[in-house]
Amino acid sequence: MSYLFEQGDNVAFDQPRLQRDHKPSSAADAGHVLPVVSAIDTLDSGRERLEQYIAGIFHAAYGARILEYLPLLFSLDQEGATNAALGLRSASYAPLFCEQYLDTSVEDQVVALYGRQVGRDRIMELGNLVGSQPGQSALLYLLVVAALNEAGVEYLLFAANKAVRASITRSGFTPRVIQVAERNRLGSQKECWGTYYDGEPVVMLGDIRMTMGQIKAQPVMRQVLRAYRHSIPVLADSICTEVG
Repeated sequence: MSYLFEQGDNVAFDQPRLQRDHKPSSAADAGHVLPVVSAIDTLDSGRERLEQYIAGIFHAAYGARILEYLPLLFSLDQEGATNAALGLRSASYAPLFCEQYLDTSVEDQVVALYGRQVGRDRIMELGNLVGSQPGQSALLYLLVVAALNEAGVEYLLFAANKAVRASITRSGFTPRVIQVAERNRLGSQKECWGTYYDGEPVVMLGDIRMTMGQIKAQPVMRQVLRAYRHSIPVLADSICTEVG
């Protein structure tokens, strides 16, 4: 499913979140040990554990039941614990989850909002974004956006509630609103989402290159990209494989 969670931190969209005690062995460890970012496809041995992590946070936050997961998942792990996850799906093969809410196809929405014609292979959907430590889903989001850019993906479709939209704005990002995500368009699946729709989600479309420019304009975010400069190409390769 394609939803972002919200958090008060800048560029962090993972609140409500589950709380875990996380006590680095020293201040040096806290400052110098980077979380490990991984791409996990449907055949990966760690897939089931990551799906359970995502499902647990969705249920705790909204009483929601996750019925499907995006084909390519990413995780952020530190000291053996997963702190954030998100998923991507290419528009190349089938309609995206969020297209259920739309009156026209996502590529038509790219034309309407950005004035460009692109193939569906240049569009992906983001979802399953959750976190269990402050700021960690933000970090994962930044790394995946950088990898999308390197992989040649141009637009990202997702749904965001009011709190997420406020967090996106504070972070300096400017995805554009397509329309309200109406619960009734989901058919029988609408009963699975608990209280999520109380947050008035809307469907949004982000321009990856524009977002990268906004990321690079912020010194802290540039530091993140430098710190993960060897990991981002590996993530990009996984995205290219998913796009086909």
